[in-house]
Amino acid sequence: GNLSHSKLDKYQTCPLQFKYSFVLNIPTPPNPALTFGITMHETLHDYHLQRSYGKNVSWEGLLEMYKDKWAPLGYLDEDHQNLRYESGVELLKKYYAKNKDRKLKHKGLEEWFRVKVGPDTFVGKIDRIDMLPGGGVEIIDYKTGAAKDQKIVDKDAQLTFYSMGAKEALGLDVKNLTYYYLEEGKEIST
Repeated sequence: GNLSHSKLDKYQTCPLQFKYSFVLNIPTPPNPALTFGITMHETLHDYHLQRSYGKNVSWEGLLEMYKDKWAPLGYLDEDHQNLRYESGVELLKKYYAKNKDRKLKHKGLEEWFRVKVGPDTFVGKIDRIDMLPGGGVEIIDYKTGAAKDQKIVDKDAQLTFYSMGAKEALGLDVKNLTYYYLEEGKEIST
């Protein structure tokens, strides 16, 4: 069958939840953290896609992308939604200030991979793959939760799987694995 990091993670956290989600296919109600995470991922995908075409995206342009991607699903009420929306604007301001002048060359955005692991196929999607000036690539995964410390990131299974996928399925020379914690504007590499 098909495996992914989210499936393995859910199984390790709670086998019953895994059964409900992936065996019985019981739909779960919209979750504000998940909705917000998807909004941020889609906004940054569009931002970096425009930049990969050589377009200089303004702050106003990034804000328009965010407004376009905003989904009002799963929030407790209108106040909760507005609060989260504004926190996303602040988060993007930090991201834009840090990245607008960086000379980035993208090898891939939301790049899917498939790797055979015994009888199973491991499937994943990498948020961003950047080419490094000295050769090789950096894998970047966006996170909207609280930043983890270096020791936890060094042992993280998701980045290991993504590195395997990039090397074996995409034939890339992975030099750096990075979590970009959007809430704090913090990058931790391993």
